Amino acid sequence: MKFRNARRLGIGLCWLISLISLTSCQTDPAKGSNEKWLSQNDSQAVIVGENYYMPDFDQNQIMIWNFSDQSLKNWDFFQDAQMPSGKIRRVTSPDASRLAIWTQNEEENTDIYERNPITVNLWNLKEKRVEKQIMATGSGQMQGQDLYWIKENQLWHQSVNEDSAEMIADLSAEATDANSMSVEAILEHTVIISADYSVEKSSRAYFKIDRDGNMLSSFEAEPGDWGEYYSVAYLIGADEEKLYFQIYGSMKIYYFSTDHEGKNAELIQSTNEGALIRPQPALSQKGFYTIVTNREIGNFDEPRQCQVIRQNGYDKESVAALKCLEELRCTPVGGWLKIQGYSGDGVNHVFLVQPQTGKMFTVAEAKNEYYQSLEEAAMQGIDQPVAFNNEVREARGSSKDPGASLTHFGTALEIQGNAVMISANGKQIQQLNPETGLIEERYVLSRSRYPEGRIVKIQNNGGRLFADISWRKEDRLTSTTLILDSATFEVTAEFNDVGNYTVNQDQMIVAQRSDWSAPEEYWLIHLATQNKVKLFDSASLNPEGNYNFYVSSLAYDETKNCLWLTAGYANESYLYQYSLEDQTLRLRARPDQLNTWNEQSFMLFPTADSQFVLGLWQAEDLVGDNFDIYEFDGNHAELIAKDLPAWGDIHLTENGAFTAEYSQWDWNQPYQDINSASYREYSTIYYRSGEQKEELLQLDSSSVQMAYLPASRKLWLRAREESVEYPQELWITYLYDLDSSELRKVNEESFNIYE
Repeated sequence: MKFRNARRLGIGLCWLISLISLTSCQTDPAKGSNEKWLSQNDSQAVIVGENYYMPDFDQNQIMIWNFSDQSLKNWDFFQDAQMPSGKIRRVTSPDASRLAIWTQNEEENTDIYERNPITVNLWNLKEKRVEKQIMATGSGQMQGQDLYWIKENQLWHQSVNEDSAEMIADLSAEATDANSMSVEAILEHTVIISADYSVEKSSRAYFKIDRDGNMLSSFEAEPGDWGEYYSVAYLIGADEEKLYFQIYGSMKIYYFSTDHEGKNAELIQSTNEGALIRPQPALSQKGFYTIVTNREIGNFDEPRQCQVIRQNGYDKESVAALKCLEELRCTPVGGWLKIQGYSGDGVNHVFLVQPQTGKMFTVAEAKNEYYQSLEEAAMQGIDQPVAFNNEVREARGSSKDPGASLTHFGTALEIQGNAVMISANGKQIQQLNPETGLIEERYVLSRSRYPEGRIVKIQNNGGRLFADISWRKEDRLTSTTLILDSATFEVTAEFNDVGNYTVNQDQMIVAQRSDWSAPEEYWLIHLATQNKVKLFDSASLNPEGNYNFYVSSLAYDETKNCLWLTAGYANESYLYQYSLEDQTLRLRARPDQLNTWNEQSFMLFPTADSQFVLGLWQAEDLVGDNFDIYEFDGNHAELIAKDLPAWGDIHLTENGAFTAEYSQWDWNQPYQDINSASYREYSTIYYRSGEQKEELLQLDSSSVQMAYLPASRKLWLRAREESVEYPQELWITYLYDLDSSELRKVNEESFNIYE
């Protein structure tokens, strides 16, 4: 009852006040924070009235977000302005009645952005027409009704209320060798200009010019003695008292202020460059706005969620929660924080955050034209597409019940109860008895036959051990595959210039190249007789002859009597099927069928004799390079494991996978400041099944090799010692008992990497 009465009183007061002041009690929905911003306002977007304006993600139209009804619409400016289509680079505003829309056509976009011509179109919001056009360059800035830009090393000015521009300063003598120049800040009495020089000179000068065109000073910003610096100092904000800069150090990013001569530097904040996300922050007098992962602040409930925080010294205050994205940028716009970034699948995201209240609006989430075209073209040329099930299957088993081993290749594997492994220096094949810990040398690589040779991978199939060797032949590195008897370790065959291969009992399909300018040739080899039959060459996969096209993996499918291949480019490869019966090659799947990730490739992993799984590699900045693993029967692919680390080691089993995961990329481990005295390099060994991760142990190493030995129910582990200095390396081998959780050290190997 008291609440209702209070509410009536509030309504009555509002009505009375509105009668007296002729205003409404409702607050302005677009009202932002009144704090003073030290960072420059967003140069691409603007808030006018209740609307937020910015170029769309293809810069073809303008997106308009309305604060009152929280609606988003696209505006075809070129159509309404009756102008030829072009690109919308920025939207600013000189006053509450007009927009300044910066556009370029294709002919104007021929040089670096700062030197390119650009047209500033003054759009009257009430009359809905272009009332004036000003020809400027990409170097320009607008402050209120004043527009300044650089053209041929000259500073030009025009008021939006004037009909012509004037050159107010010629900087040709002061910036003779400048590669580009830009207007950085427009203050009440002065204009700050930057001049970037060549890569060889690698410097940035600043010029302070008064509004009448008089040169007041030139300077380079001088940071304090806070560390080593690997970049020039970039101006990110200015006021009548100070200039604000950002500079990159060896392991930190420093934000500092100076006077208007670039001197008397004061550190505002430093951030860890080793963090998983390194957003562009925004500075205000209330603090330093940036974005961190929940993991960085010790929240493991949603470790991949992010927080917008306000930091002042060591004090951190959460402002708003949002999804973690790549290339995040915080910029002030009209008293709001604009947060922009993109997810790896090509979706651009824009949020507006009110820094005082924490209110957050999702303004836009959309793919640009490029990623949209990938999605639309994903099924082109595929007549029998593979059907993918992307729901991770339920967890099975545990580290005590992992099921049969499926990984039959790598640095180490189990043969007849023993661990067979490549030595740490890559020059021997060793055999370890997991019960006694005894290690024997079984094969030593000949230095004379294979100069600078290293064994990089071994694989067990049909009683044979396949060893892949990289070695120097004259002036280039080449590859050789040796076939050894897995009982005696005697070499029975050798194949040179091998790109890829797959094995089925007594048959081997191998990709070889006669010379580096010729296509790869694919041969079917009968290992018992050494007879060879040519199947096809890579020209059929790459008819256009693109030099960077390659086949990344092969797998023989006995049930379908075919060869599966993954082929494409460094950041994307497709899945093909080659029939050994009718010699036809068909495209069966593209990664874009699943998601238009910016870097992703299919890979095939042999798991046992004539068996394999399909992997999808993704370069995901926030998770690290990772694999999704699919059980694959040729027509259907079922997701059995997700986000297995590419930075580390993986051993697949029937019920899941053992993984060695580096701490910096491991979302289940606390975040560490790489500059902290307590920082340590370590990896965690897990058993993963479905969505579950069972932590087994940790090793103080960023590089851990691993294999599962099912006969003895042990893990073979080899870790690089972090304290040993380059070019020496020390690797320690352990055995971990899955039943007792005992970790036993069995060997140390030390060597110089150049020997």
